[in-house]
Amino acid sequence: MKIETFEVGPFLENTYLLTKESEALIIDPGFFTEEEYQNFSEKIKEYNVNPIAIILTHAHVDHILGLHRVLKEFKLPVYLSAKDLFLWENFGQQATMFGLRQVG
Repeated sequence: MKIETFEVGPFLENTYLLTKESEALIIDPGFFTEEEYQNFSEKIKEYNVNPIAIILTHAHVDHILGLHRVLKEFKLPVYLSAKDLFLWENFGQQATMFGLRQVG
């Protein structure tokens, strides 16, 4: 398994791309700019893998800023603990508190 780390967003959050053979998992897509997302997307192409799911370790704003952008390109299931649904459902409020917006 390969693990690629991307330091992204205004909080320098870590987004991970885990690859094994032809499949990949995306963990905590915190992309803030299109350029950050494109760097990530290039690795997917370089490794010639198909993302199969997104895993959110939790739903703080910095971990989900780029989720919409990823889902725009890939139709993937998103996994998140039910304990974080409150944060998930209040993404807009979280983002506003920090003056942020989603990518895409």
